[in-house]
Amino acid sequence: MVQMRSAGLLLVFAIVPLLLAGCSREEQAPTPKGATGASVEITVTASDTGFQPDTWTVPAGQDVKMTLKNAGSQQHNWTVLADRVASQDDLLRYIDQDGAVLARTGDVAPGSSRSVTFRIDDPASYQVVCIRPKHFAITTEGTLVVN
Repeated sequence: MVQMRSAGLLLVFAIVPLLLAGCSREEQAPTPKGATGASVEITVTASDTGFQPDTWTVPAGQDVKMTLKNAGSQQHNWTVLADRVASQDDLLRYIDQDGAVLARTGDVAPGSSRSVTFRIDDPASYQVVCIRPKHFAITTEGTLVVN
């Protein structure tokens, strides 16, 4: 009877982990009809003097995952504007308008990173800026080319 109980426990300890492993398998969500499921990924490094690189090209109508790595000593963000602005004052007047921002990471602390996924359907060249106070003046600016 003790041998049979030991054999039963051994069998349970051998089978349960296999069953749990099968249950924890990660399932992939189905791809919506008409979507490719593909995503373009770009990585940008922000410093206290600008973005590197400062020009990016992505396809129109496709999801883009952008990761901002902050190598600077201040907070930075990566913000795509619908229209170009010429100065910090223009930016401050424009930024709160509906539709002004096409994509934005939010502020990223020094030594940290943050990602945002976005899609822009209209081919054009878009201005990218850091909208932190006075960062526009120190050339924290780039161009996103959507084609």
